[in-house]
Amino acid sequence: MAPQDSLSLHQVAEALDVHYMTVYRYVRMGRLSAIKSGSQWRVALSDLETFKNRERTVGDIDAPWAERLEARMIAGDAGGAWLVVEAALAAGRTPLFIYSDVLAPAMSSIGHRWERGELDVADEHLATAVALRVVGRLGPRFSRRGRTRGRVLCAMPEGDQHSLSSVMVADVIRSLGFETLDLGANTPPPALVKAVERLDGLEAICLSITNHSALDSARAMVDAVREIEPDLSIIAGGRAIRSDEDADRLGVDGWGVKLTDAIDLVEAITAGPSQAAISVPGPA
Repeated sequence: MAPQDSLSLHQVAEALDVHYMTVYRYVRMGRLSAIKSGSQWRVALSDLETFKNRERTVGDIDAPWAERLEARMIAGDAGGAWLVVEAALAAGRTPLFIYSDVLAPAMSSIGHRWERGELDVADEHLATAVALRVVGRLGPRFSRRGRTRGRVLCAMPEGDQHSLSSVMVADVIRSLGFETLDLGANTPPPALVKAVERLDGLEAICLSITNHSALDSARAMVDAVREIEPDLSIIAGGRAIRSDEDADRLGVDGWGVKLTDAIDLVEAITAGPSQAAISVPGPA
């Protein structure tokens, strides 16, 4: 970025007639795009114009939260990422919205950009680390007071290395009043079986599958559980499941794609046998 095509934060503050620290918060919250050059932040003139136009036309609740969070995640800025989340919450967005409409799209965009070669492995790892910190801070807000409705066990099959999806699903299901236990990524079938044998009051198992090559491993998990608990409900979700054929191949009782599908799936699957074999396919 050439100096003549950009401004310092002090110059931006003068252009906007606000305090320097206000502009700095805009950058940290992802509201204003900026690039760090040495020890100084620089704002492209085009990004400043975009910011001014957006601030005039977009209300707080409709702000581009996913874009803001994505920028902070790629920068490895955990503090700035949390400021974005706090701003969204203050604007009236719910923790579920943050997961489904902010964090999940941001992670998906980062993944696609990595596949296209726009981001490297370091960018992806920084973003994932920030996402885990955001989830760690936001997760407790999904807990619900009162008597538990039972237990739901969450896991990911061997070959799925990133645990973030399973953690988020467990949090979402917890908001329904269930106690959730998460075995995380890369869970071998014997480990899942041992967990099922040890847990009382288990209502369902929820498998998160983000890697299409892990479908065979997921099927092995389902088969292993069916041998010891044939009537236990098993549902699955994630971008690796693309059709009813994939779900049939897994042998699960219900499936979905979007994070919010987990709510409908768990509610339906725990309502009784009449709700079996449901699917809630959403857009990939």
